[in-house]
Amino acid sequence: MDILAELLYARSQGASDVHLMEGRLPRIRLHGEIRQVDGHAQEACCQLERSMQPLLSILAWEKYLRGEDVDFALDLPDVGRFRVNLFQTANGAGAVFRCIPDDPPQLVQLACPPVFESLLDACDGLILVAGATGSGKSTTLAAMLHHINCHQQRHIITIEDPIEYRHTSRKSIVSQREVGHHCPGFVEALRAALRQDPDVIMVGEMRDIESMRLAMTAAETGHLVMASLHARSAPQAIQRIIDVFPAGERDAVRCLLADALKAVIAQRLEPDAAGGRRALWEILVATQAVRHMVRENRIPQLHSVMQSGQQHGMQTWAQHRERQGLDASDDSAI
Repeated sequence: MDILAELLYARSQGASDVHLMEGRLPRIRLHGEIRQVDGHAQEACCQLERSMQPLLSILAWEKYLRGEDVDFALDLPDVGRFRVNLFQTANGAGAVFRCIPDDPPQLVQLACPPVFESLLDACDGLILVAGATGSGKSTTLAAMLHHINCHQQRHIITIEDPIEYRHTSRKSIVSQREVGHHCPGFVEALRAALRQDPDVIMVGEMRDIESMRLAMTAAETGHLVMASLHARSAPQAIQRIIDVFPAGERDAVRCLLADALKAVIAQRLEPDAAGGRRALWEILVATQAVRHMVRENRIPQLHSVMQSGQQHGMQTWAQHRERQGLDASDDSAI
C-alpha cells in the first residue's frame, strides 16, 4: 500500500491521526472523530508490515518481531513529521500515525490563559499538565517550551518517548533527548539531566515512582520541571502521584510534592461551533493554602480553592466554560 499517499491526504484534510490496519480501509481522525473520508480513492491495507519495515530502524523492527509495540518519530520529506505506534493484532499489523505540525505552537494560538506566561517565569517548581490520552498535553507542553525558548535565556532539556515537536534553540539552548535512542529511560535521563546544568527540564510522561520522585526533587532543588500525567482533573493528578507510592511513604511524598508544586493544568478537548475542537483548562496554582491542603491530605477540598482562586489565575472546568459562553452545567469532567 502507498503509506505516503495516505499521510499526505490526511495532512491535507487537517487530520490529527491516521489509522492503518491490515485488511481494512484506512481511516483518519478529524476533529476528534474517526472517519472514512469520501472522495478519496482507498483500498484496504495490504502487506502493511512490508510497507512499514523500511520506516523502522533495525532495532525497532526486531522489537516489533518479538511481539512488542514500537513507538517512534518519523520525518518524511515533503510529507511531514509523525509520531508512530506500530503493533500487532489478531488480523495482522496495525499502525497509528499522529500528525505533528512543522513548528511548535504558540500559547496565543492555543488561547492559553495569561497565567501560563506568569508560571513560566518561575525559576523552579513542578508544573503538571494532565489530561486523558489525545487531549493535547504534548501540544500544550510544546507551546510552553516554545515560549521560554523565545523569551528567556535558559538551558532546556527535554526527555521524550519519542521526540515530537522539534525545537530550534533561540534565546534558550534546547537539548532534546529521546528515550531508547539518546538515553535508556526516563529515570536515567532525569538523573543525568541534573548534571547537565539545566534550568528547565521537560519530562514527556511521568510513568513510575522513581521518575516522579526525581522530578519532584529536581523541582525542589532549583529547576523548573514540566511533565505530563494521565489524569482527568487537577486534584486527581495530585492524588495519582501520591497513590503511586507505598502507604508508608505517602506522608513524606505529600510534603515533597507540596514544596515542589508550582501548578497543575488539566485539559481536555471538545467540539467548537466552527467544526473544530477547542481546549478547556482546569488550573490549580500552588498557593500557600494549596500547599497546606496537599500536606494535610485534603485533596478533595482543592476544587473549592480553584473556584475561589481566580485572582491567582485558577479556574475550574465550569468557570472556563462560563468564560467561553458555554453551558457550565454541561460538563462531564466535573
